[in-house]
Amino acid sequence: MSDAVDLGALLTIDVGSELRKLSSAQLQGPWQIPAEIARRAIRGGATTVHIRTRRGAVEVEDDGAPISTTVLRATAALLQSEATNEVRHEALTSLEHAGGLALLAVCGLAKKTLHIEVESAEATLVLRANHRRSTLERRPASGRARRRNVVRVESPALDRRQVQTWLRSVARFDGDRIHLDGHPVPSAWKDTFIHGRLNPPTPGRIGLPHQGETAHVWLLEHGIITGHLTVPDAPIFEAAIEMGSEATDLSAARLREATMPHIAHIVAGAVQLACAFGPRTHSLDPTQRARFARLLINAARRRIDLERVVQVPIFRVIDGEQQRLASLLELRRAASDGNTLPALYPSQDPDGFALGERLTLIADATERTGLAEVLGSRFRPPNPRERGRSARAAVKQWSETLGRVASRVLHPFGARPVNPSSVTPEETQFVQAMRAQLNGGRGAATDVQLCEGSGPVRTGGKGRDILLLPRHNEAVRSAMAAVSADPSWAYPAALALLQGEGLPSLRGRNRWRDAWS
Repeated sequence: MSDAVDLGALLTIDVGSELRKLSSAQLQGPWQIPAEIARRAIRGGATTVHIRTRRGAVEVEDDGAPISTTVLRATAALLQSEATNEVRHEALTSLEHAGGLALLAVCGLAKKTLHIEVESAEATLVLRANHRRSTLERRPASGRARRRNVVRVESPALDRRQVQTWLRSVARFDGDRIHLDGHPVPSAWKDTFIHGRLNPPTPGRIGLPHQGETAHVWLLEHGIITGHLTVPDAPIFEAAIEMGSEATDLSAARLREATMPHIAHIVAGAVQLACAFGPRTHSLDPTQRARFARLLINAARRRIDLERVVQVPIFRVIDGEQQRLASLLELRRAASDGNTLPALYPSQDPDGFALGERLTLIADATERTGLAEVLGSRFRPPNPRERGRSARAAVKQWSETLGRVASRVLHPFGARPVNPSSVTPEETQFVQAMRAQLNGGRGAATDVQLCEGSGPVRTGGKGRDILLLPRHNEAVRSAMAAVSADPSWAYPAALALLQGEGLPSLRGRNRWRDAWS
């Protein structure tokens, strides 16, 4: 007769496997653990969280509510390899119900060492553990009237760069509570023109960013980003909404569901912020002014806060001989003769046209399309000047002519493009990097061309808008070597090769700054 089957043994749960499943289901990887420990601290009322990283190790210190004895005991039991499977499984369940996601993930790490010190007015608790055993010790209170939690984790799975990158990403809206290696996590609000609090009932902040073409709502749970929404066909903004509570932990899907009824209110908040920034729009460069113009056109098209939107001066005009910014309301009043408005493109020289005293718009095709939709207006060019061109226009024309003659004398054979079959992968990568830096920049050059020879770097082409880079020029070769070794050097390389004739994109400058911060 065969032996009886032990059903209890068959139904035994593998605690280690359960730990790995719980960690992988809620976290993408070990690099997220420090952010989850910080989230627990902020949920407990911490005003400051210090996170220190080193190779294969991280330490999180906060002044929030003490980690509970129940959580510490459950963690100690779970890490005690000599404990029975039933005891460890009960500890796992207890830790899961107590919201100890971060410590569950730590317990799931291989070859880890864990040290937790919890200091309160009543006592100091110290938990020490590794992947084999654990101890929990209670000491008398230190006598200092403070709260302090220190969680130190060591494991080969903790990649320092990944930990730092993740923290900078998910904690950038926290408001300087989280410090990483001695410095506050860089705030996302520093890259906005203006930011401020959202009006009730939506808890959070909103800002108008320097870059980007999409409106984002970032969903925070206790200061840490948990999910996000994009808002199509809306003014460009960044909003951070705090959705965490003391009682519940929300998934990203539930956060999005809870935020949807407030989207119209958030969009209206972005438009109000733009109107408040109105008096300062004269200080913007052309690219950023165009962003604000699109934002206001979008708001007017959707009739959001229309009474204020139409009064913000943001559109470039020539009024008599003076260039200034005008509002939608002024443009509407200036349109006449079948709702037609005189208009020039930014590339056109106003001195070549008889503008008279009428208000004349200066706008590109994109801006004109939006204005035509909002105002229902058409645009016509002013009459060209036939005689009496201004002295300034004449000087400009002669200087451009002399520049072209000088370039032809110094370089009689022009710039000969390289043979495509001879271009190396390094050169291809370099040209692509330079084009990316010039895209959205401020200057004459909008494209890059690699040429033969060792002559000077200069601009050329029909509109003198191509940056010509002789492949044997010393400066070009040095820039290429720097970018090949480290792509983050693309911005300073472009800056040097432009030689003061314009600037690379603001996006490139920010990437360079972030790479070296």
